[in-house]
Amino acid sequence: MSCIQNLSFFIVLFLVIITNSCEDDTINAVTPQLSKIEGLFNPADAATEIQLLQAGNIVATAYPNKNGKYVFPNLEFGDYDIIVIAEGYRVTSEVNIIKRYKEVEIKNFELTPMTTSIRRVVANSEGTFIKNASITDSVFDNKFTTQTDQLGVFYLNQLPPEVELILKILAYGKAELQVKVRPIEKGGI
Repeated sequence: MSCIQNLSFFIVLFLVIITNSCEDDTINAVTPQLSKIEGLFNPADAATEIQLLQAGNIVATAYPNKNGKYVFPNLEFGDYDIIVIAEGYRVTSEVNIIKRYKEVEIKNFELTPMTTSIRRVVANSEGTFIKNASITDSVFDNKFTTQTDQLGVFYLNQLPPEVELILKILAYGKAELQVKVRPIEKGGI
């Protein structure tokens, strides 16, 4: 082959390579890469709604199955936020959970139950505060227990909401007293 034929061959080959390379870039630019977010909820039986947001807008909603698994499939790469709404549990959110170029993001959630607290004063029939009295619940196998302070005040925190409690009050030199506390709304005192 002559030099001109060799040069012509390499020029044509070079143009074919450049053309194919440009076509691949065009195809990749048009076809977005897809990702997914998946995970588990605990407890699995919580009535849960999961909202997926992008730039502040809800783009998808999912509900976990009986095992607590949820999936948001076929998502374009980008930044997403998740908001979890479950009755009886605190609202949970995650910000920017999918970043560019990650195909699968696994995000599990441990739901925190909403709780309530009570604050009461223990006093005798004359109105004198009773200090160091022991306060114990009798509904949850003595899980919640505390003692009154110098002013007869006691607190019980992290109580399950909307449950009637029966408190057992023991004070030195006094007869044991049982008191019913009506159900307390979520977040109430």
